[in-house]
Amino acid sequence: MPVFRSLLALALCAEGAEAAKASAQRTAASKAVASLTQKLGNGIGDVKPYDLEGIENSLLAMATSKDARATPGLPEFLDQIWSLTTQMKAQILTQSNITQTALTKSWEAYLSCEYLEEGHSIGHASEVHTACRQSEATLYGECIILNNTEKHVNETRATWEELVSTYMQGTGCAYPGGTSAIEFMRSTRDHFRHLSNEFRTQFKAYEEAKVEEEEAMKSFRARWQRYTAKKAACDDKQAELERMGCGEGDPKCRQYLDCYETKHAEWLSQNTTATSEYDMFSTEYRGVLRIECLLDAFRRSDQGQETLDEGINRCKETIHIKTTDAALGFIWYPNTNAPDPGFHRCNGTQHTSTPGSHAWSTEFYSGLPTLAPAAECNAGCCVHMGP
Repeated sequence: MPVFRSLLALALCAEGAEAAKASAQRTAASKAVASLTQKLGNGIGDVKPYDLEGIENSLLAMATSKDARATPGLPEFLDQIWSLTTQMKAQILTQSNITQTALTKSWEAYLSCEYLEEGHSIGHASEVHTACRQSEATLYGECIILNNTEKHVNETRATWEELVSTYMQGTGCAYPGGTSAIEFMRSTRDHFRHLSNEFRTQFKAYEEAKVEEEEAMKSFRARWQRYTAKKAACDDKQAELERMGCGEGDPKCRQYLDCYETKHAEWLSQNTTATSEYDMFSTEYRGVLRIECLLDAFRRSDQGQETLDEGINRCKETIHIKTTDAALGFIWYPNTNAPDPGFHRCNGTQHTSTPGSHAWSTEFYSGLPTLAPAAECNAGCCVHMGP
C-alpha cells in the first residue's frame, strides 16, 4: 500500500507538472501572438524573424503536449493566429510590390539611355548633312521657278503696253497712191480691228498672268519659309559635323554617357536594395507558411484526416521555397525578356583633315548641290586656309 500511494503521488505530481507546462506553453504562445499583433500594427518593418519563430516554437511545443492540446478555447486561439498570419502575408506582399515597382522603374530608366550606333560616327553625320543639303537645294530650286512667274508677268505687261502705245499713236498707215478712198478706209478699218483684237488678247493674257503671279507668290512665300527653315537645320547639322571634326565629340554620345553613368548606377543600387529586401520578405513569408502549416495540422487532426504527429512531421519536411517565390512573383532584371543592353562606346570615326581647310571641304562638302553649298565654318578649330 505505501508503495502504491507513492506511485500515485508521483503520477499526480507528474500530471500536475505536465498541466503546468501546458499552461506555460499556452501563455508563451499568447504573449508571442500579442507581441506580433502589436508590431503588425506599427508596420511590417517592426516584425523580426524571432517573432515568427516564437509562435512556431510555441505551436510545436503545444503539439507535443496532450494537456496543451486539450486546453479549453484552443480552436479560437488557433483561429486568432490564422487571422494574424493572413494579415501578415498581405503586408509582406504589399511591401514586396513596392520594392518591385522601384526596381522596375530604375531598370526602365536605365533602358532609356538609348544608344544608336549609326548616329554616333562622323561618317554618318556627314551623310545626314549631305542629305539635308540636297533637300535644301530642291526647295531653293522650287523657289526660283515660282519667282520666275514675276518675270513672265512683266514680259506680258510690256507686250500689252507696247500695243496700247501703238494703238494710241494712230494708224501708222500712209495713203498709198492709186488707191481709192474707199479702199483706204477699208484697209484702215481692218488694221484697227486687228490691233483691237490683239490688244484684247494680250490684255487677257496679262490679266491671267497677274492671277498666276498672285497664286505663285503665295506658294513662293510658303516655300521660302520652308527653305529658310531647312537651310537653318542644315547649318546646324554642318555645325555638329564640324564639332565632331574638332574632336569635341558627338553631343548625343555625351548625352548617352551621362545617362548611362547615372541610371546604371541607380539601377545597381536599387538592385542591391531589392535583393536585401526580397531575402527579408522571403524569410518572413516562409515563416508565416510554416505557422499556417502547423495550424492546418491541428485542423486536420481535429477533423480526423491525419494524426497531429503526422501533420507536424509533414510541416517539418516542407521548405515552402517554391510557394514563396510564386506568391511574391518577383521579377529580376536582366532576364530573358529584358536583356541588359550593356555599355556602348560611341567615339567618332578618325579623320585627318581639319574643318575649314580645303582638305576638309573636299572630303565632306564636294558632293553638295550647287544650290545648297556649305555654310562658313564656325567651329572652335576652324581654319580658313589649309593644304
